[in-house]
Amino acid sequence: MRSLLSFNLKPSTFNLPPVSLMRRTLLLLLLNLTLLCPLALAAETSTADKPAEVFELPPAKSAIKWRINLAEAQAEAKAANKPLLILFTAPSWCGPCRMFESGTMPEAPVGEAVNEHLICVYMDDSQRDSFPQEYQDQVRAALKQLDVHAFPSFVFADADLQPLAGFAGGGDVDSFVKRVEESRTAFASASSALAGQKPQDITDPAQLDKFLSALPSELVEGFWYPTVERLVASNKDNPTEVHQKWSKWVDDLNARKESDYLANMRGMVPFLLARGKSPAEVQVTLDKELAESAGKPTRLQVLAVQQGRVFIADEKPEEALKTLESVLQSSAAHKEDQETAKSLKAAALIQLNRTDAALVLATETVEIPADTSDVTKADLIDLKMVELSFTAKRLEGVLDLLRRVDEHADPATIRRLAGAVSEYHSIIGGQDEFLGRLRLNIVRTAPNLNELQKLAIALTSIVNFEAAGNSESAAAAREFVASLPAPTPEMLANPQLPQLIEAGKDRVSALKFLSKNSRGAVKAQYLLQAALCCRECDRQDQVQELIVEADKVLAELPPSTNPTALHAAQELRKKCES
Repeated sequence: MRSLLSFNLKPSTFNLPPVSLMRRTLLLLLLNLTLLCPLALAAETSTADKPAEVFELPPAKSAIKWRINLAEAQAEAKAANKPLLILFTAPSWCGPCRMFESGTMPEAPVGEAVNEHLICVYMDDSQRDSFPQEYQDQVRAALKQLDVHAFPSFVFADADLQPLAGFAGGGDVDSFVKRVEESRTAFASASSALAGQKPQDITDPAQLDKFLSALPSELVEGFWYPTVERLVASNKDNPTEVHQKWSKWVDDLNARKESDYLANMRGMVPFLLARGKSPAEVQVTLDKELAESAGKPTRLQVLAVQQGRVFIADEKPEEALKTLESVLQSSAAHKEDQETAKSLKAAALIQLNRTDAALVLATETVEIPADTSDVTKADLIDLKMVELSFTAKRLEGVLDLLRRVDEHADPATIRRLAGAVSEYHSIIGGQDEFLGRLRLNIVRTAPNLNELQKLAIALTSIVNFEAAGNSESAAAAREFVASLPAPTPEMLANPQLPQLIEAGKDRVSALKFLSKNSRGAVKAQYLLQAALCCRECDRQDQVQELIVEADKVLAELPPSTNPTALHAAQELRKKCES
């Protein structure tokens, strides 16, 4: 997990690695069914049909002696001269929180590590109806004051609620106990540096330096940043070594923040478009960023590239070309942004049916290893053209190309290929068999997947094979899953794994699951396939319900729906009537 004081999942600050925008978009599409973030899943979990429950505050099954009134805990900490340990949790939707509370928190060594030394406060942000409003208000206020965004987070603070140590994520018993001991040591070091004074009262630069140096870097960058600014500003005219040290620290931090901002902006538009936002909706966000970036040339060039992307998504290629050409001519644009502008310019040219000019740009921007054969080189260039031309109007002949590439592709190309097929499938449908093969290939060849990602993608391949009606391939994928290391309790706490396991049981379950994760005509296809399958396997009670749901989806399809996808859904609907 990232630091407990800087973790943020808002779309406007979605932090993606600085790889090419096209690949990032395709990767998001590839992992559409294997996202591993419990926060995102929580937003889609319906509780409408669940009975009201009453939850204890604090939980009864805990070896830790919890308090739930923060003000009283502060008074107790002051009287006992002990640090506060504040747990920010949300077990109603946070998988790691539930895992910690059910598996780690009840264990005796956990209580022994904290109860004697710390005043422990339980802050549950689940916002359950059974929680007193006063309690919920104090949780929200503490989250805001301490700028906490990750769950679970453990903040070590003094009686004045000034954080001096902490960590995010609970872990198993041994891990938790070790991190508590490390945080207690860090807290003691920071407290010692204060020498009984409050930080805001310290004027000696050497003492402030000692205090700030004792804090975790995440806290210095967040809660204590104003103190750094005060230190830097205290002796600008005659800076000492301490002032120079922290001035450089501020410059480095600002440079890193600016780099992070640029990476966020490069990923923001493809992320929002991949999540189904319309060009008009994305434009609202982009306009806000443009207004806030006035006078910052590099930022404006990054945003100009994204403006070109929005124009292409809105099928306005002439506007896109004008905007992207300005980036290519700008000395303020980074090389990465100019390369992206070239790719997007090629996409705009394809929309204008200027394929030859687009092919020249695609050839310039494609990455080709030195030892690549001429056949593979041609295929990679073709694949680049496919990536650039993914609109509803330009999908004919794509699968033949993709199958040809699949025959001799390296792992990196396989991932690009899977992204392209995933996007094709999201528009047209009907590619579960191919997606299953590609996802299984990725798990077997990709070098940087962790065990949870491998398991989730392999389970998704089973769902694809079941949906395609290929029981033989589904069985082979199950054998592969069985060969993977057994999932840890932390992995099993992720709510998506049980969903994928359940979805892979049979074809009806797979089709229903995929319908929930699809939109438009493709969603209708899945629902109607599930209805036909229920009819064949004597589940007559579900047939009509699925048909009614599919009819509702078909009735709400926009005029821009891909005709091939619509025709496939209509043919399935006719079969349901026969």
